[in-house]
Amino acid sequence: MAKVRYLTKSRFKTGYVCPRKLVYLDDPAYGSNLQDNEFLEALAQGGFQVGALAQLYYPGGTLVDTLDADQAVAQTEALLSHPKAIIYEGALREGNRLVRVDVLVKDGKRVKLIEVKSSSYDSRDKEFSFYNQTRLKGKKPQKVVLKEWESYLVDVAYQLWVARRAYPKLEFEPTLMFADKAKPADRDGLNQLFWVERDQNGRVRIRTPENLKPEDVGPPILIEVPVADEVDTLHQAQYVGERSFEELALYLSQVCAQEEVPKPRTCALCKNCEFRIPDSEIEAGKKSGFRDCWTLDRKWTEKDFNQPHLFELWNFRRAQEFLDQGITSLNHIRKKHLDPQPRSGKTGLSATERQWLQVELARKTKLAMYLDRKAMRDLFKTWKYPFHLIDFETTRVAIPFNQGRKPYEQLAFQFSHHTLDGQGTLAHAGQFLSFERGKFPNFDFVRALKKQLQDDEGSLFCYSHHENSVLRDIRAQLEASQEPDRYELINWLTTVTTGGLRQFIDLFPVLKAFFIHRLLGGSNSLKRVLPTILAISPEIQAKYSKPVPSLNFGQKIWLTLDAKGQVLDPYAQLPPIDPSLPAPNQDADDEDSGAESIRSGGPAMMAYFRIQFEQVPAAEREQIRQALLRYCELDTVAMAILLEFFRIESKKKEADLASE
Repeated sequence: MAKVRYLTKSRFKTGYVCPRKLVYLDDPAYGSNLQDNEFLEALAQGGFQVGALAQLYYPGGTLVDTLDADQAVAQTEALLSHPKAIIYEGALREGNRLVRVDVLVKDGKRVKLIEVKSSSYDSRDKEFSFYNQTRLKGKKPQKVVLKEWESYLVDVAYQLWVARRAYPKLEFEPTLMFADKAKPADRDGLNQLFWVERDQNGRVRIRTPENLKPEDVGPPILIEVPVADEVDTLHQAQYVGERSFEELALYLSQVCAQEEVPKPRTCALCKNCEFRIPDSEIEAGKKSGFRDCWTLDRKWTEKDFNQPHLFELWNFRRAQEFLDQGITSLNHIRKKHLDPQPRSGKTGLSATERQWLQVELARKTKLAMYLDRKAMRDLFKTWKYPFHLIDFETTRVAIPFNQGRKPYEQLAFQFSHHTLDGQGTLAHAGQFLSFERGKFPNFDFVRALKKQLQDDEGSLFCYSHHENSVLRDIRAQLEASQEPDRYELINWLTTVTTGGLRQFIDLFPVLKAFFIHRLLGGSNSLKRVLPTILAISPEIQAKYSKPVPSLNFGQKIWLTLDAKGQVLDPYAQLPPIDPSLPAPNQDADDEDSGAESIRSGGPAMMAYFRIQFEQVPAAEREQIRQALLRYCELDTVAMAILLEFFRIESKKKEADLASE
């Protein structure tokens, strides 16, 4: 008997975006960049723990623990036959449509259907809405669900649709449950009550103290938000192929049952398709769903795939407009298409100027690089040696560590610090890493950072607005604290954050405004910038092919070559921070200014989470600690190399456009 392929809520959310993805989703022949994305997101954000806390708020319920669909449906049906019931992970099925609901609370005919999300909600925000007002031509304004909430609401909308069909006599009330950023924990160690364990199959379990009761965790820090109106809006909307919600659900059911094969519909959404895999995976034997779609829909050949794709254009928001005109490659773009305009009142490249330069550099001409040398010389005149290169590693957790802390407050657990003097001497000046379980690290973090930076007036550099944002958050936390040295720390933070006399200088916008190289493609990620500079600068190669002092390596040679004499990427030479987790996507889009995210892998934040909330053996714990230190160190080495490259190149007199 063939195994039933159910349209689960995760499959529905995938097919809701693109039905064709369901053809590739469960076929092991196809490679995917996001096979473990939901797991990683839940792990890093504390989603599993939030789910366990939500169950604690509804004590006395029954967990439907089996993964067998028939057994799970039967157990849920038996529990729903009672006048009252509380069910965790209940299974509702109608045809080949199957959903597992986080919490079901039945009282007579009324059933609260609760979908628990580890994302945040602020109950203090009286203007909060899931909606946006959209005016359609010739019609009254209509409410449209905001994109940022759409995936959550689609999730619960599909669950409700299945629930009503499976149990038409019951009245379901759709509800989302979030961590409430307005609610502080009233005890220390709340987070430590929920330990993460994984069985041999990788399935996550949350272990709590025996007989843990709701009163043991204090007033709720999760909030329930009824979403019946929002779900009704989604149920009445139109979707792919001008289908209603119900028509789409039925169609995707047929796709899952392999009764329908969706035709590819290539569009701007293809840019972030999980089945758009690197060439290295294709060469290793994996099939690319992205290639299949573009071959079938656009009649692409290998020649087309070898051209620079339109999707490689940096920070481009008009992809669908260009695709509709048949412009699919950078080679098809002409200057009139982008109409590059200068920055109003500012020096440096505008977004459209940078995009046009990228197009020019991609055309296989002799041009390889643009650098505004005069702008660089002017900038160096405003900076003071010694330069301090700083990189932070941070996270936010849903369930707070300590009394008085709120969900998703900033946690800064690590920094690396290098100095670069006027003679080009690089020193690994210091580092900080908080590994203590359940300890709020921020104030010790700032004390250590202040001690590192207070002895001179050298310029401070980062590669993201992230560092400034983190320090502002910590300043606000200090203002609300009773730390004995809070005023001293607050005053110092005021000088180094935005608007201060010694505020951090963000190299990310400097690079975007004044430098571009063909090897960067459409990325400005530090992880792409470093190997690019090592590959193109003879001066940098000469220096970094020799040992450099390091607190973690002793003496470290950062530039190494392969058997063909090609520069090896230093990031690729470091072992993974945590081998037990999937490898991150090192080449993710970086318009979040480089701060770690789930999409880019967030290896540091995930490793930190494991140390905090899993029983990690001592030897593995030490391995992760050393890997974190080395990984963060390389980020500040990369910033130093970038600054040295800018200094060296700024002294040269040739044209800003350089040939190969």
